[in-house]
Amino acid sequence: MTDLMLALYQFTLARRMGSLAEDPEYEDFVRCADLQEQHLRARLDNAGTQALDNLPDELNLQQARNRKSCSVPPSPFPGS
Repeated sequence: MTDLMLALYQFTLARRMGSLAEDPEYEDFVRCADLQEQHLRARLDNAGTQALDNLPDELNLQQARNRKSCSVPPSPFPGS
């Protein structure tokens, strides 16, 4: 997670998510996700680590493309 993403995450958690961070189940989930990421990163080479770091941007780009391709332009013919 980049420094910017971490800062945005912490801001959102503190300002928008209320008591979620205090929920023991949420804390367990975050700890588990962090451990899984650490295990994955330990097994990746530099290219794999870079790909993992770029994954959120790639997913956002893909979602933007999907939204754009799913939008239907208005019909030039009224009533059709």
